[in-house]
Amino acid sequence: MIVRIAHRGAKLEAPENTMSAFTAAFNQGATNIECDVRLTSDNVPIIMHDATLERTTNGNGPVDQCTYQTIQSLDAGSWFHEDFKGTSIPQLSELLRWQKQSDIALHLEIKPMSPEVLNAGLDVILKQVYALANTEKIFLLSFQYAVLERLQELNSPLPRVLSVFHCQQQDIENAAAVNCRQINSSYNHVCRKSIQDIQDRGFQAGVFTIDHGAQIQELTQYNVDAVFIDDMRLLNENTLSLGR
Repeated sequence: MIVRIAHRGAKLEAPENTMSAFTAAFNQGATNIECDVRLTSDNVPIIMHDATLERTTNGNGPVDQCTYQTIQSLDAGSWFHEDFKGTSIPQLSELLRWQKQSDIALHLEIKPMSPEVLNAGLDVILKQVYALANTEKIFLLSFQYAVLERLQELNSPLPRVLSVFHCQQQDIENAAAVNCRQINSSYNHVCRKSIQDIQDRGFQAGVFTIDHGAQIQELTQYNVDAVFIDDMRLLNENTLSLGR
């Protein structure tokens, strides 16, 4: 059975990457949730996808140039719907406490960091994960190879996942070099052979982002291990026909 991962929570029903979205996904039966981790200028891990604030908050500018005090004051809900006015950007620590209480699997995508802050940034992220989470249900994802490389150097026992848009042979070699468990690639660039190439090397194969039940049916034929979904109706096996 394909593992279905709620991409940024129930992002069609609540502002993405907020506690409202995560709670909504959990309440509808999600057992796996994906989110994005970025650092503020004062090295506080927060849950945020974009590198800049404009799309999902009433703020402006790069996230990594804002202090947490500034981030804390922003409205991360009104852009989605007025009912979510005043929704805050979660700290990673808040999400991890909830994860442990909810006993849900959390797929943390660590967003790219500059070389100057990468080591310190990963240190604070890992410290929070080890202290606050149910680590048996934590996965660390990244598109940035240097992040996974550093996690390998630190001998982190948490499963590592390489994310790419179009998986090439070199990506498979890179994943092997840092002992990844899984490789995620874009639905737009997968085929039966690309999935088989990943799995033949001993990796699980994940695919992002799925919008229709027909896509899951197709990927089931490819023996894909996991999919990232936006529509929580796709959590249910009985809704495979949903969509086109």
